[in-house]
Amino acid sequence: MCYKIKKDLPPNNEIKNLPFEDKVLIFKDLLQTLKIDWRKGCDNLNINRDDIINQSMTQFKKINPYKELKINFIGEVNQDAGGLIREWLTVMFTELESEKKLLFEKADTTDYSVKIYHNIDQLSQKNRDIFSFIGKILGKSLLENLTVNTSFNKYIYKVILDEPVDFTDYIFIDRTDYHSLDKMKKMSKEEIESIEATFSIEYKDDNNQLITEDLITNGRNIKVTKDNLDFYIKTKIRYFLNKDRILINEIKKGLISLIPEMFIKNFNADELELILNGTPFIDINDWKTNTIYNGYFTSDRLVIDFWEIMSNLDQDKLVKILQFSTGSKRVPIGGFRSLESNRGKTSLFCITKVPYEDKKTNFIRAHTCFNRLDVPDFPTKELLKEAIDFIINNEILGFGIE
Repeated sequence: MCYKIKKDLPPNNEIKNLPFEDKVLIFKDLLQTLKIDWRKGCDNLNINRDDIINQSMTQFKKINPYKELKINFIGEVNQDAGGLIREWLTVMFTELESEKKLLFEKADTTDYSVKIYHNIDQLSQKNRDIFSFIGKILGKSLLENLTVNTSFNKYIYKVILDEPVDFTDYIFIDRTDYHSLDKMKKMSKEEIESIEATFSIEYKDDNNQLITEDLITNGRNIKVTKDNLDFYIKTKIRYFLNKDRILINEIKKGLISLIPEMFIKNFNADELELILNGTPFIDINDWKTNTIYNGYFTSDRLVIDFWEIMSNLDQDKLVKILQFSTGSKRVPIGGFRSLESNRGKTSLFCITKVPYEDKKTNFIRAHTCFNRLDVPDFPTKELLKEAIDFIINNEILGFGIE
């Protein structure tokens, strides 16, 4: 079903109850009403990779986020026809989530995710500015229908959407502590008292010094008992939420400065995460089925060899090929048939035939703006595999030339 934005768009309170696919279509229509036509010009960011966050923050303040955005990586031979903005998003979020930045840290969860760094200064204006900028970049990625591949913990999305967070959500913050608390709920009075837990938490700061913080006034001197256990659990969860909420709200503030809050409120936390990040698993059959060819045919030896090599790669290696080819680490919602150019038009993955000259100068080249690979007609499968391995092993970026 596809709604016409001016005629039959349901009221906002009804959109929330529609199937996810329909909500996404409506969301894209709504975003189109915000964007400025690309024919009216674009804004540019000239970025040095070595200082990508600071330069991006400074320059982003001077652009119109509703106009088309082009990225130039200083010192690199490239021209952005839409592919480098994807690469810019990928590189920047990788940098933002790096532990060395002390903005996020790995959460104790089954799947890899990050939460707000435990010792960050919540009231620092610099930190508030960075997290607000993160929200604006999320908003810009939504406007451009691009995935960003964040590793944000699920409760971050719940806080952004003002969804209630309860004990069952604590597993997304600290899996080990969640199971410990869950075990305590089943303990007897004597077993709980033997643990000698108090209304406080302990952690080590950046200097490896042990820090004790009270969950309530004088909490370190108040013991947890069977009678106050439920209050202790609620207090502990509230502590972590309140500690992180300030900066998560800065992310939200930046996001809704570009995208009206009523637009994103139609989704729940899982749906918002999927829209922003795309699908993590790469289905090689879906990729192959939704590939077009220019100069090659599906029956050609090289094409057969290409997909045989690809089918033997693990997910980590496929991600590197996908990023090299499209500028993104994730597959969009809907799979490979939903790949788009930077202007929102369907742009299926394409393998284009180029002449093979000699081993030293022949590389596979990417045009990320059009999801296209220029693949030389390698005379042997071994040479083709060497070229694919070169992309994987060198994690090549910055080849979005068009």
